[in-house]
Amino acid sequence: MAHRDLTMRFREQRRLANRRHPLRIQAKRGVGYAPSVPRWLAPQEKEHILMNVDLGASRAYGDSKPEWTELLNNINTIVRQLELKMDFLQKIHTRRLMVRFDESEAQHDHDIDMATREILTLFRQSENALNKISSGSSSKTSVADRQIRMNIQRSLASKLQEMSSRFRRTQREFMNTLKDQQHKFDPFYLEDGLDRKSSRTGDAAYQLAMLSDESYSIQAREKEIQRIAKSIVDLSIVFKEVANMVIDQGTVVDCIDYNMTLVVSRMESGLRELHRAEKYQSNSRSTRCIHILLALIAFFFCVLVLKHSGR
Repeated sequence: MAHRDLTMRFREQRRLANRRHPLRIQAKRGVGYAPSVPRWLAPQEKEHILMNVDLGASRAYGDSKPEWTELLNNINTIVRQLELKMDFLQKIHTRRLMVRFDESEAQHDHDIDMATREILTLFRQSENALNKISSGSSSKTSVADRQIRMNIQRSLASKLQEMSSRFRRTQREFMNTLKDQQHKFDPFYLEDGLDRKSSRTGDAAYQLAMLSDESYSIQAREKEIQRIAKSIVDLSIVFKEVANMVIDQGTVVDCIDYNMTLVVSRMESGLRELHRAEKYQSNSRSTRCIHILLALIAFFFCVLVLKHSGR
């Protein structure tokens, strides 16, 4: 289903509205002080003064939203564009593989080339945005913020790797289908068939014309196959770092699994040691001495009670 992304347009309209009514925005934010602008000033000067007031308020209060959220929104937008472009590319592939008797193959080849380049450009943009998410963290940021950046980066890398696998699979299927069509129209078999036809009709000029047309079609298919292979190689180069991120994510998961197993093992060992210490404490010599002393104290107390009660 087609959709439009109006986020940037909305932000632009909101920025213009803030410029037109900065005093109202400050009152909503609770700034408190709203400077009065003389009426005799020119409109340009009024706008400049109000713009400075708005900028000062924004600098004083700052933007609480982290900087990587903008990169996250950009990558999500790129992912949606990639889905639309890849669906469109599959439709063009289907049209290109149909047998046609007009001159539309060149136009389809051009559309496929343009769509492939746009998809590769979007993949490169997503890779740059992914690198900026992790490179934007400095020494001043907290450990939690850096961990959030890494988790977001790995999640997006997994999503983009799935899309790159889908794109490579689509290109590979299209290339294999083109190779099959090229094999069906092999010049050797074509020449053999045309020889039989020319022997029946005796039209050598028609044979040469058909052979020339089919040779041109085969060359066009070979160029298309080479172009698809080049796009697959370019995409593999682009997503080499993304694959490393996914591998790192798997390594982190393995480390977590190993650490959890180690924690369980140490907890079981600690429980055994606690039970052993409790048993040792209950059977120790000092505990026995305490019990004997308590028994003697009780015995002599009873003796004293009986002695004094007898008097």
